[in-house]
Amino acid sequence: MVWCPPGVKHWHGAGPDGPMTHLALTNVRDGQVVEWLEHVTDEEYDAL
Repeated sequence: MVWCPPGVKHWHGAGPDGPMTHLALTNVRDGQVVEWLEHVTDEEYDAL
């Protein structure tokens, strides 16, 4: 389990040899919900 406080950018994903399950629980703060950022391409992920 991972908890990310408001305003912290982060990403997550599965490795090439394993699956990932993503279950997101969000909250409303000042009328705003979670802000989903851009997808990471396979090339960007492989470069890490």
